[in-house]
Amino acid sequence: MEWTWKKILITIGVFVGVIVLPFYLCSNGMMDSYQKRIDRDPNTDFSKWLQVTSADVCYNTMRPERAVDYYRRFLERYPNDERRPHAKMRLGLSLEAAGRNADAIRVFEEYLKEYPDRPERKDAEQSIDRIKYVKPK
Repeated sequence: MEWTWKKILITIGVFVGVIVLPFYLCSNGMMDSYQKRIDRDPNTDFSKWLQVTSADVCYNTMRPERAVDYYRRFLERYPNDERRPHAKMRLGLSLEAAGRNADAIRVFEEYLKEYPDRPERKDAEQSIDRIKYVKPK
C-alpha cells in the first residue's frame, strides 16, 4: 500500500478528531473555560445546556467533585428548568462517588420529596439503601 500525502493527512485528521480532540474538549482546563463562559452570561439557553452538560461530562469521566460543583450551580441558578430532576439525581450520585455519603443521602431524600412521581424514584430509594446498608462504613 502506497502512502500518499492525502492518505497521511486523512489518517492524521482521523486520529486528531477521534482521539485528541475529545480529550482536549473534556479536559479540566476546558471545563474551567466553559464555566467562565457560563458565569459571564448565565441566563441563556446555551448556558443552561452547557452547565448541565459540563456536569454530565465530569460525572461520566469520573471527576465527581467537579460534577458536584457544576450540578449545584445548575440547581441554584435554574430553579425552573426541566432538567432539574436529572441534575438532582446526578448530584446525589456524584456526592456518593466522592465519598460524601451523608450529603448524598440528603440529596436523594430531597429528590424523593420533590419528585415523588418520577420513574427514577426507585433509583433514589435504591441509592439510599446502597449507601446505608451495602457500603462499608
